[in-house]
Amino acid sequence: MSSSKDSTELHGDVAHQPVIANKVDEDIDLLVVGSVALDTIGTIITPTKLKDSNIGKISNSIGGVGYNMALASSYVSKSTKFLTRIGNDFAAETIIHQIAKQRVVDTRFTRGSGTSAQYSCIHDAKGDLIVACADMSIIEEPDFLSQVIDEIDQVQPRLVLLDCNLSTESISNIIERFQSETGNGPDFIIEPTSYIKAKRLAGMKLATFPHNVVKLVTPTIEELNTMYESLEKSGQFDLDHWFPILDAMNINASMRDKLIKLDAELFAKGVFQQCFHLLPFFQNLLVKLGQRGVMLFSLVTNHKDLKSIPTTSQYKPTATIVNDVDSKLGVVVEYFDIPAQNKNLSVVNVTGAGDTMVGYLAAKLANSVDGNWLNCEIKSCEQVWMKWECIYKAQLASGLTLMSEKSVSEEISKL
Repeated sequence: MSSSKDSTELHGDVAHQPVIANKVDEDIDLLVVGSVALDTIGTIITPTKLKDSNIGKISNSIGGVGYNMALASSYVSKSTKFLTRIGNDFAAETIIHQIAKQRVVDTRFTRGSGTSAQYSCIHDAKGDLIVACADMSIIEEPDFLSQVIDEIDQVQPRLVLLDCNLSTESISNIIERFQSETGNGPDFIIEPTSYIKAKRLAGMKLATFPHNVVKLVTPTIEELNTMYESLEKSGQFDLDHWFPILDAMNINASMRDKLIKLDAELFAKGVFQQCFHLLPFFQNLLVKLGQRGVMLFSLVTNHKDLKSIPTTSQYKPTATIVNDVDSKLGVVVEYFDIPAQNKNLSVVNVTGAGDTMVGYLAAKLANSVDGNWLNCEIKSCEQVWMKWECIYKAQLASGLTLMSEKSVSEEISKL
């Protein structure tokens, strides 16, 4: 995607140029905004001994949550663009060179005053994470905010995917700006990134359904806990415009019994209750359950119509629970067990698996006009079936990355 001329320009003196692009703007459906980092991954091949040197293998690659999601999206969509921030240092030049060399991700860099982001981690012989250190502070610099808003205004994507490495102020101001243009601006997906950074979502002045522009959030259980606790502490659940939405959902005893039968452990941990409290702000929550699959929580205005959708699709959920048909607002809970292909995988590393899932899903959503299921209405059988297929294949994409030495597997382009 980058010409040799572009590569030369990228390596020139750009310290005083606020923006560097490696591709001329074309029609963009998905804009990914977030971190890019120089990753150093160590894998110990002997029994791990802390506070000592261990024998293993070390590799370097380009990573960062934002970049991983953009890379996954770019493998399945030619209309993805990535906006990020780097410094003026060795890591920055390495990042620029490698992204230009790969010729996959359409990237626009902005220069910051800090050091470029870096991530270092150690895995055990099974590929499981032992410890990691991440320095993503450059993406939090205040002037990145105006550059993000300018980029969205210029590109006018259908969908914007943010990672929570951005500062609380940036996330809040971006959402507030486009929340005031509901119906005209893009929809947003937010990847919470980590259980620590997920609390940044509490700093937003969130509109509630149906005025919200954040259409999907993709937390793990730990990130979900942080989101719930931080929004509760910030008083978001005391707002006058929040309770009527929760009340309209009518989560009654019958639905609670069904949820307990579906997964008593998750119910006991408060996962269902937390999601219901968050739905008025986000409309869709895709909770990543690791080896147990994913669970999608959605607000739907015409939930009665779900009964008319045939369940003959090979990608259908393992289980579906819907609130009472007489409820003013529909709540749909869909559980997707991990695909058979993802069971008993030979895991190499876990670094980019979740990012791959979200990036793949975002690309499919951005490229679909009639079948986009982020909004609150069930429009057709094809729309629902597309949702099921996207979630199934997003899990397959995650599995392919688990088996890859790279942060995102190239094989996902074949799904």
